[in-house]
Amino acid sequence: MDSFSHSVLNLLGGYVFLREWGTGFRGRFLLLLAPLSIIMDLDHALNLHSLRPLRLSLFGNLPSPMHNLIFVLGVCAALYLILRLFRLPGKRTYPLTLLIMMLGSLIFDMVGGMYGVPLFFPVSEKLYQIPSWWRFIQVGHSYAIEPLGIALLAYFSLAAAAGRLAGGLLGGEKE
Repeated sequence: MDSFSHSVLNLLGGYVFLREWGTGFRGRFLLLLAPLSIIMDLDHALNLHSLRPLRLSLFGNLPSPMHNLIFVLGVCAALYLILRLFRLPGKRTYPLTLLIMMLGSLIFDMVGGMYGVPLFFPVSEKLYQIPSWWRFIQVGHSYAIEPLGIALLAYFSLAAAAGRLAGGLLGGEKE
């Protein structure tokens, strides 16, 4: 999936999460989180000819090595530490929102990809993806339910459920 589509879908997922949480938030911060939520796509830049030896020495032939849960948690932890260090508001709100947004990127990259996503790298190099044969209700030469639709349903359901859970456990954090 291209970076623009990732950004838009992640932005919508972050919005759903924050609305279900019931917290006050500033839209401009959500807009700043959208490009940050696709930072894992920088590993595609490592495929450039000049950076290829570095990529091979660090990750071998593993496709998309930054597309994993440890990297996602690291980026969210770094955001938390930056907000805490500079005593900025949103120490809970924005790292959790970024987590949901980055999980969206992982879910969407698992759809129809050529290789899959190494979710648990560096612990495991197994690649995960939503199989293309997950199609339901054939209508002519097409299907009424495709893997991307399943991924969209899973992501937005996850965002809404996580928002409700955060609202119940953490309460509101007014910005």
